[in-house]
Amino acid sequence: MKEKFMSPHTYSPDSLASLLLLTKRHPRAVLYAGGTLLLQSGAGGQEPLPQDLIYIGGLEELKRINRTDRYLDISSAVSISSILETGRHVLPSAFRECLEGIATPQVRNLATLGGNVCAGTQRMDAFPVLALMEVRIEIRRAGSSRWLPLNRCLDGEGNFILNPGEAVTRLRIPYDDWNVQMYKKSAVFRAFEEDRIIFCGLSKRQKNTLNEIRFIYCLGRQTLLRIRDVELELTGKSLPLSDRTIDQILEEAKNYCRDIADMEKGRNRERVFSTLKLFLSTL
Repeated sequence: MKEKFMSPHTYSPDSLASLLLLTKRHPRAVLYAGGTLLLQSGAGGQEPLPQDLIYIGGLEELKRINRTDRYLDISSAVSISSILETGRHVLPSAFRECLEGIATPQVRNLATLGGNVCAGTQRMDAFPVLALMEVRIEIRRAGSSRWLPLNRCLDGEGNFILNPGEAVTRLRIPYDDWNVQMYKKSAVFRAFEEDRIIFCGLSKRQKNTLNEIRFIYCLGRQTLLRIRDVELELTGKSLPLSDRTIDQILEEAKNYCRDIADMEKGRNRERVFSTLKLFLSTL
């Protein structure tokens, strides 16, 4: 295996096979490509820099985008800007709006989709959107690989988890016939302000009947909120929804969210339900 030693604790593999051998030898190492989260840590962020780093930004095998009739495969080290430039006309519209709203053009040139999704203790912009779309991720280690739904990669406390020695190599976004896609993010200066709210909603209709509906929130740094009981109740309803039905659904959602701490920060409660009302009114 050819391996370049860039600094006392930073390694730069020259192939995917070399990367997997490195992750086996250094199972606690942190992988990075754009390094935007590492720059935040080094600039006085809350998390200390890891002891071992593996740079994957030079691996062509992790910078590919492939499309089929059923899904879009994006490798983990593809930059946000590259995704927008290469797949602008084939991306689901909610996902495209999400990517366009990430930071500045300069940051989007560096930041990767894998880094955005795999941030350890914080849910960044793309995670709730891709989780709602039931994206699957390819996880590889030396000698084996597996596919896992993105929403099953969080532990009970909401942290993104991998087994030691594993690396996320691809994200598979299914194509689906969503009639309505909505993405909204509250305007905040810093990515992880406590009162940040991200909303994504998806729906399918057949004539005047709501066939399927999904919606999700990300509140503050980490809290994900999806009310599946409300989604099931709405499925099969006639469209457009009446004002009475919308008010009833909002009341049920409020009851469900009564004990969620992040709802009480800033104006979160007011903004959450106004966004949901807007989404339901557009179906």
